[in-house]
Amino acid sequence: MRSSMLPRTAAGAAATVVLAAGAAHASAGNPTVLVSTVGSSDTSLVPGSTDERFTLLRRPSVSPDGGRWVFSGNTNGSTASDDVLVSVGPDGLRVVAREGTAGDTLFPGLNPPVAGSAGSFSNDVSINDFGDVAFGVTIGANRTIGVFREGTGAFELVARDTRDTPAFSGLPLTNAEWGGRLGQPKALNDGRVAFRGQVFADEFAPARGFLFVGNDNPVVQEEVTQIATPDGPRTVGLVSSQDVGFAADGTPVYRANLPTTLDEAIVRGDSVLVQRGGTLAGDPLARPVLNFFNLSVASDGTAMFRGTLDAPGGPDYVALDNTAVALTGDTIFDGATERFSQDAGFSSTFFFNTANALGDYVVGGVTDAADTSANAVLVFNGVLEVLREGDAVDLDGNGLFDDDAFVNVFSRDGFLTDDRLLVVRASLRDGAGGFLGNAYISVVAAERRGNALPVEPGVADG
Repeated sequence: MRSSMLPRTAAGAAATVVLAAGAAHASAGNPTVLVSTVGSSDTSLVPGSTDERFTLLRRPSVSPDGGRWVFSGNTNGSTASDDVLVSVGPDGLRVVAREGTAGDTLFPGLNPPVAGSAGSFSNDVSINDFGDVAFGVTIGANRTIGVFREGTGAFELVARDTRDTPAFSGLPLTNAEWGGRLGQPKALNDGRVAFRGQVFADEFAPARGFLFVGNDNPVVQEEVTQIATPDGPRTVGLVSSQDVGFAADGTPVYRANLPTTLDEAIVRGDSVLVQRGGTLAGDPLARPVLNFFNLSVASDGTAMFRGTLDAPGGPDYVALDNTAVALTGDTIFDGATERFSQDAGFSSTFFFNTANALGDYVVGGVTDAADTSANAVLVFNGVLEVLREGDAVDLDGNGLFDDDAFVNVFSRDGFLTDDRLLVVRASLRDGAGGFLGNAYISVVAAERRGNALPVEPGVADG
């Protein structure tokens, strides 16, 4: 089994960061491919196979301690079984579940049985520190959320469209059943699964949206839940179908209307972080916020998101909780002359944002660099360029840039561990500009925690 471990150096940290896919190591200035769709590379092999290869990679998700991660993807296998759910842990990569598996095989012994076979897995999958994997999948014609238990090797059904719900804590309902708006499952360390759900019941019409921490414990109810805002209590309206996350303790962090789109906000727990029309700390011009999207949530509940300001030219921002950490026109790091720009032919300045639980973050944006084949950059904490479009990557894990493989286009997907390991999904090109495939690329964003060496602005340590 292909695997490799990168020891954590934080004081007292016992977990390890699993690189997998034959990667010998990862260090700043040495971006390493973990998994890819490059057909000529061993990094594209599906675990347990010598000829089945990945052809599509979706959004990766990391455990709170950074020791495990999970993703779903597509392969060149039989069309009926070519979608897979893959976990990465101390023993390397493993296929946890596969398209085509019968529902009553995944979830045996239920009455009524789960009819149909698994289709494609969703973008939104998660893993906890113990290896439990929460996932969304369509089985037959019904949206389904399940969890794989690492300790037993068994699957448990969490929620399924049209199936009866369990009795809810503190919310008695009659004839309640799950609706089709099921998503964003989060495997918590206490064994529960948090997720966005929808319920049909005699007590309300039409169906109502909820956020659950455990399938019997609704913590947010659309049109009912009250939250604190700068203008006083407001009722949560429609919760976003995409921008929903949960801290490791189950605290929900989400985008919602309060109750209309004119009052859209980012909410954590029972209070607003930022509301449409409000301002962000860190913006010297105090311009009103126009919108929010691409919310990512760290294990401690830190929210990172981006959007546009309501000002001439529509400048963009990236925010950490309620503070702007990057703005259109800012230098890419302290002391640089290159600036984040909207003039590079893209609709938005920024394309990537992620944070860890210790206050570190990475922003991805396009810049005013003269070379348009190298004007997309990832920056750590506003002080360090980590990775740039056109940078060479180590495709075979030998520690050298001898594979004729370079970063092509960054995606919006990735994560940053508390130990400052950045994993980002991007496409690759060769030196002639030819497309090679897509990949998860790892790079240490800054000095490992516990290392006394300082991080100099704009200088990658290596």
